[in-house]
Amino acid sequence: MKKLILLMFIVSILVSIISPLGAQEVDSYLKSYIKLGLNKNLELGSAKQNLIASAAREDQAFSNFLPKLEINSRYTRAGGGRSFVFPLGTMMNALYDSVGIDMKLNDETVPFLRPEEQDTKLELVQPIFNYAILYAYDASNQMKKSEHSGYRVSELNIAEQIITQYYNCAKARKLVEIGNFVIALVNENLSVAQKLYNVGKAPKTDVLRAEVQVSSANQELSTAKNMATLSRGAFNTTLNRPHETEVLFDSVTAEMLLNPEFKRNLEFGKTMDEAIAAGMQVRPEFDKLNYDIGTLKSIKKGYYSDYLPSLTLVADYGIQGEKYKWDKESRYWMVSGMFKWNLFSGFASNAKQQETEAQINSLNMMNENVKQLITLEIKNNYLNYTSAFSQYDVAVKTYRSAEENYRLTKKSYEQGMAPFISLLDAETTLNVSMENLFVTYYEILTTKWKLKKSIGLINNE
Repeated sequence: MKKLILLMFIVSILVSIISPLGAQEVDSYLKSYIKLGLNKNLELGSAKQNLIASAAREDQAFSNFLPKLEINSRYTRAGGGRSFVFPLGTMMNALYDSVGIDMKLNDETVPFLRPEEQDTKLELVQPIFNYAILYAYDASNQMKKSEHSGYRVSELNIAEQIITQYYNCAKARKLVEIGNFVIALVNENLSVAQKLYNVGKAPKTDVLRAEVQVSSANQELSTAKNMATLSRGAFNTTLNRPHETEVLFDSVTAEMLLNPEFKRNLEFGKTMDEAIAAGMQVRPEFDKLNYDIGTLKSIKKGYYSDYLPSLTLVADYGIQGEKYKWDKESRYWMVSGMFKWNLFSGFASNAKQQETEAQINSLNMMNENVKQLITLEIKNNYLNYTSAFSQYDVAVKTYRSAEENYRLTKKSYEQGMAPFISLLDAETTLNVSMENLFVTYYEILTTKWKLKKSIGLINNE
């Protein structure tokens, strides 16, 4: 057991020497995982398609400013229908008779529908004055910006999910490491107790207590391994990776956490008021609401434009007749100015404006509500962080006390001045304090990063 304790101590010292505190960045792996998750997460991948769709809608709205050029062709065969009689014979035959011309003409029946007809033209349509097109484009532009802000909101939420799951993985992994260390320790205790019992220097109860400690340690290790497997699976799912993919963590030892300089890596560096002020400036929810309000204002102006006149230029060039011919008689051109002014539409446009104004008022109220909710979120996360941070010194002192108690108890036991049960109790206290030290450490990191998220700083790191 002496050799095992000495070996663990030497390994811890070497790790702390190889990884200097001043040069280590505590969250190096997490930052890369956040970046990976924001690129690979399926939920964000779906949201990216919405960005593409919003950009396409803006392009569609812009296309209404441009001229439309198309070819229209119509070929018709007809029969029956109305007709009129052209009295050519009635008018001319009497005249011919009076002058002695021997000629007879028949009255001609002319159908309104020609039996065969075609009209082929190249048509150009160009809006000249139309406010509805302008406001429709502005609304689509605001909607695109709103989609981008909404995407940033989704990024923050996914980043927070990655943070929580990552530190859950790190915590479970560390508990597995501590569990393996405890297993080796309690097995050594059982071996020592059994040997002392065999030579009559220890009672049977020492062996039984050591066996109970081994069983308890195995159970705790099994629980920690299950937690590690589940947390790793959840984390890799968020990153859209196979569940069994290994997760990398920063190397942290108990000796590093006991160093006063290490505490600086855990500090946040802002007061609550500064955090709230930063959140009011950075959080994308406000941008999204502002763009949504801008969209509705443009839509409202579009409804108002129903009262305004519009002017469109139409130019046609083509051929028409009974046959497809490209000759002087068949060709034609035509330029038209189409003026439209809606004088009365049954108050429909006014009702649409009132509906949109109510939606704008609703979003303004929602904006105030979002401010209060984000302020409350920042306050809660700040208090959670400060509470966890305040436990750091307590956890360090508790571990130091348990470590010193274990050292003294072990020395007393080796000199025969303390019972075996005291040594087991000292070991249990040391193990629990070590677990609490790392749990506190990861809780501080989790609450610190959640506080960053609530301010909206994750993507600005």
